[in-house]
Amino acid sequence: MDRAQDHINLGTAFTLSKRYADAIVEFEKALELSPSDGEILFQLGGLFTNIGNYAEAEAHYLRSLAINPMNLNAHCKLGLLLEVQGKYPSAILEFQKAIELNPGDAGLYNNLGNVYSKMGSYQESVEQYKKYISVNPSNAEIFFKMGYAYEQLGGLDEAITSYEKAIILNPRHSAIYAILGNAYSKRGMYPEALVQYQQALKLNPYEPEAHLRMGHAYMSMGQYEKAIEVLKQARDKNPNNAEVYLKLGMIYAGRGNHEEAILMYRKVMEINPNDASVHNVLGYIYDKQGDMQKALEEYRAAKLINPNDVMILDNLGNLNYKQGHFDEAILEYEKLISLNPSHGDAHSKLGNIYLKRGEKDKAVEHWEKALAMDPTNEILKNNLRIVKGSNVQ
Repeated sequence: MDRAQDHINLGTAFTLSKRYADAIVEFEKALELSPSDGEILFQLGGLFTNIGNYAEAEAHYLRSLAINPMNLNAHCKLGLLLEVQGKYPSAILEFQKAIELNPGDAGLYNNLGNVYSKMGSYQESVEQYKKYISVNPSNAEIFFKMGYAYEQLGGLDEAITSYEKAIILNPRHSAIYAILGNAYSKRGMYPEALVQYQQALKLNPYEPEAHLRMGHAYMSMGQYEKAIEVLKQARDKNPNNAEVYLKLGMIYAGRGNHEEAILMYRKVMEINPNDASVHNVLGYIYDKQGDMQKALEEYRAAKLINPNDVMILDNLGNLNYKQGHFDEAILEYEKLISLNPSHGDAHSKLGNIYLKRGEKDKAVEHWEKALAMDPTNEILKNNLRIVKGSNVQ
C-alpha cells in the first residue's frame, strides 16, 4: 500500500471503529506521502484530540490552517480544543475567524458565547447568544444560558424573561422550572417561585434541591410548618445536604424550639465540621439556655476555625463579660476593635471593665470612643459625668 488515499481510507475505517491509535498510524503514513495535504493534518488533529493528546492535536490543526486558512472546521475544532484547555483568548480568536468565514452559522455564536461565559465576561456572552437567536430563535438551551449570564450581571428581570422563553421552547425540562423558581425567589417573588418548583417536581420528583428551595420560599413567606414539611422531604431525598439541616435549625431556633435546633445544627457539623457559623449559632443557643460552659465551648470552637470573625469575637467577649472573666473579655474585645474600630458596644463594655478595675483613664477613653459612635447614648454620658466630675454634652 503506497498511495496516500489508501492509507486515508483505512484510517477513516479505523476512526469509525474508534480504533484511534491505528487510525493515527494510517493518517501519518498518508501525510508522509502527501505532506502538504491540509485535510490529512485536520484529521490527525481530531484523532489526537480523541486520545487526549491536546498538544499534538493543536499542532496539527495549526499546520492544517497554515496550508488552508479558509478551513472553517479547523478554526472551529481548534477553538473548541483551546477552550477545553482553558486558553480562552486564543479560542475566541479562532471562533471569530470561523464567524468571518461563515457569519450565518449560529453554532459559532454559541461557541463564542460559551467561552465568554467561562471567562466571566457575561455581557459579551449575552451579545453572542443574541446573535445566535437572530439566526435560530427556537433553541431552549441558548435562552437558558443567556438567562444564566443575565443573572451573573444582576439582571434578574432579563434572566426571568430568558428562562420563561426557554420553558416555552422546552416545557418538559424540569431543571429550567427549578432555575426559574430560584430567579423568582431571588426577586422576592416567592408564590411565583413555588409554582415553578412544583412544576419541576411534577416533571421530575427527584429534581435536585427543588424541595430545599421550596422550603426556603415558605420560610421567607413565614409559612414555617409548610417549610418544615418540604425541608424534611428534601432531607429524605438527600440526607447529606447540610443546607437542609441548617434551614431546619433556623426555623426551630426562631420558634424557640432549642432542642430540635441543636439536633439540626449538630447534624450540620457531622457533614461539615469546619463550619464556624454553626458553632457560633450553637454557642448563642446554649447561651440563651443558660448553659454557659457549652456556649463557651462552641464559641471557642468557632474562633479556632475563623479567628477574625467579628461576630464570633463579640459573642465570646460578651459571654466572658457576663461571667466576670474580664481578662478573657478584654482580649476578645481588643481583637474585635482591631478588626472593626467602630464597634461601639465593645468600647462601651471595655470602659465598664476598666472602671471595675479602677482604671478610670482607660474607662473614659473607651466610653468617649463609644459615645462618638452613639452621641445620643445617655448612659454613656452619665458614666462620663460621674467619672470625670464634669458636664458631658
